[in-house]
Amino acid sequence: MFAAQVGVAGKVTIGDNVLLYGQVGVSKDLVIESNTVVLAKSGVGKSLPGGKVWFGIPVQDAKDKMEELVWVKRIPELWDKMRGDY
Repeated sequence: MFAAQVGVAGKVTIGDNVLLYGQVGVSKDLVIESNTVVLAKSGVGKSLPGGKVWFGIPVQDAKDKMEELVWVKRIPELWDKMRGDY
């Protein structure tokens, strides 16, 4: 299933039960295996193994990307603690 504004370039092989959320861009000449989910606003530039959830630009394992975003949001707080401004 493709949601709104999904772009697929060139020759891409897409397996069964693949879900591409809105505004996902897929580069040419790659394979997205069955049972793969790509969350919204992601950029797929490499082939993806099946049975996983992906997110980001460039796309990576969604759980890892979400954890990274949590840490990025905490940078100002951590910086203040290092400087002693807490």
